[in-house]
Parts: sequence; C-alpha cells; structure tokens
Amino acid sequence: MPQLLTETPNYLPLTNADIQVRDFIELTTPVLALEKIVCALYERWNREYCQGQWLYQVGLDEVPYFKYFDYDYLLTSHSGLIQLRKCADIHQDAALLVQLEEVASTTRSVRDKLYKLLVMESACFE
Repeated sequence: MPQLLTETPNYLPLTNADIQVRDFIELTTPVLALEKIVCALYERWNREYCQGQWLYQVGLDEVPYFKYFDYDYLLTSHSGLIQLRKCADIHQDAALLVQLEEVASTTRSVRDKLYKLLVMESACFE
C-alpha cells in the first residue's frame, strides 16, 4: 500500500492539494478510532449481554422511546447507543458505561475536527 505524505518537503511550497491531504489524514484518524471503539462496544454487547438473542424485561419500560409501541420493550444485538446507555444506567454497569463514554468522547473529537475543517479552515458555510 502506498504511503501518504503527511509533510511536504521544505523546498516545495504548500498547495491547496497538500492542505487537503493533511486535513484528510487528520480527520480520518479519529474517524477510524471511532469505528473501532463502536465495533468493540457492539462485539462486547453481543458476546456478554444478548448473545444474539433479544433481551426482554430489561427495565426500559419507562423510557420514552418504548412508551409509544404496542409490543414488549426489548434490546437486541443491534439496539441503538441510546438504548444501550439507558440499560447500562439502569443496571449500573460501570464497564459498559466506561465504553459508552469512550464512544461519546471520540464522537466529540470527530465532530470538533469536522467543524474545524468545514467552518474554520475551508470556510464552506460563509
């Protein structure tokens, strides 16, 4: 696989393409980290909690998301991050909460880098 240049040699002036490559590298690093963290969370959720099955009666009956459905509240291996966080909060699962906080902090990092790239540096929204 070819290596991307992260630095331009001193004898060449920086071009717009060089800046775009640098920005792409700076953005993809936290995005790939976020992907790994979310995949690890769902692998753990499936392996240790639901084991490919549906989980019923997990204490989410008072969560607004489930109030508007006619069927039993349940969680699956594909349940959303908000539902996983609610379940971890209710059951006070510290390990799962730590992993969910890691997802949240990495998401904030990606969002901040996107904002910096789109609004501050490239002025896409002026």
